Amino acid sequence: MQLSIVAGELKRAADAAAEGGDEFHWHRNVYAPLKYSVAEIFDSIDLTQRIMDEQQQQVKDDIAQLLK
Repeated sequence: MQLSIVAGELKRAADAAAEGGDEFHWHRNVYAPLKYSVAEIFDSIDLTQRIMDEQQQQVKDDIAQLLK
């Protein structure tokens, strides 16, 4: 996921919110894109955190081997 893509989606949702509109407009142009963007952001954060956790564990294992 690229942050520039998410930023564009958020801008479009903000513009659609500023337009107002009926419930269908809000659901299609504001709620749905925001729900998708937020889910993508959290998935990306989760993946990054898992990778960092694995790297941290590898460093700990390397240090333990050096201290033997």
